[in-house]
Order: sequence, then structure tokens, then C-alpha cells
Amino acid sequence: FYAKLSEETKGGGNAEGTSGLKTVSSTDIENAKIKTENQLKNQLKEDIKKKAGEGNVILEDAFAFEVIDYSVFPEEDSVTENFEYQVKIKIKALDFSAEELEQKVNDYIIQKTLQEKNNMKTISSEKQYGRAEIDFGSKSIKTELKVKAVNQAEINEADLIAYLVNKNKSEV
Repeated sequence: FYAKLSEETKGGGNAEGTSGLKTVSSTDIENAKIKTENQLKNQLKEDIKKKAGEGNVILEDAFAFEVIDYSVFPEEDSVTENFEYQVKIKIKALDFSAEELEQKVNDYIIQKTLQEKNNMKTISSEKQYGRAEIDFGSKSIKTELKVKAVNQAEINEADLIAYLVNKNKSEV
């Protein structure tokens, strides 16, 4: 992906900062570099998230950027009013299916709470992701996942009535 930024030269001038010849300074270049790369990275993140679709999750830590090439025209110390900074960035991102994760979380909850044995069902679950460690070589994501689940017992009314019939207050 490619981005280009045209900036007004800030460097140069005389010691008092008034009129004089303006030159492209290393500070001008560094500021343009930071601004351009951050804008391009944010734009790329949004584009990748849109392409992944609603059914997929991309964690904020699941992006990797590599600056492939950049150029400044005219070069540092050139006398000019404006200059251009151009950059090419390569992006990598890993996503996963929200539906698959939901099913795995639900299976885990069922297994750990013995829902089938205890006639329970999950009403809702809330997920919160921690910092992710990404391995693009093996296409894996390692992250902390906190899950808050609300379970509800399913009570058979006939069994409850049979249990409570002919019992006094102290027996219940």
C-alpha cells in the first residue's frame, strides 16, 4: 500500500525564526514520516477489518506492518517551500471466526459446568480479549480470553412438585 504527503517546509530561516530561505530539515522529514505512516496504518487497519467481514474478529494486536520503501522529494537540506514524503507499507493481519470461537466457548462452559447433567443452559456470555501474541508463520494467535457467562437452571415443574409434596417447612 502506498501513501503520499505534501508538507510545507518548516526548517531553515534565520536564528530568530523570521524570514530566510526555507530548507527541508530532518525534523520536517521525521514529522512527515510519523504522520504519513500513522495515517496509512490506520486506513489499512480499517480496510482489512471491512474485508474480513462482520463474522470475523481481528484483534488490535493482530496486525504487523513493514515499511517496504519510502522517499523524500526534494531531499534533506534542499531549499524549497514544500516537500513530499512517500511510503509503501506491507500489512499482515490474522483474523478468526467469531462463530467458531462462540461455539468453542459454549462447549467449554457446558463441559465445565456439567450443564447437561444439571439441566442448565447458557443465557448469555460476554468476552474480553487480552493482549495478543501473533505468530504469522504458524498463523496462530495466543491471547487471554475472559468470559463471563450467565447460566440458568431448567426446572421440571412436575419434579419440583413431587419433591415438595407432603414436606413441611423444615424439610424444604
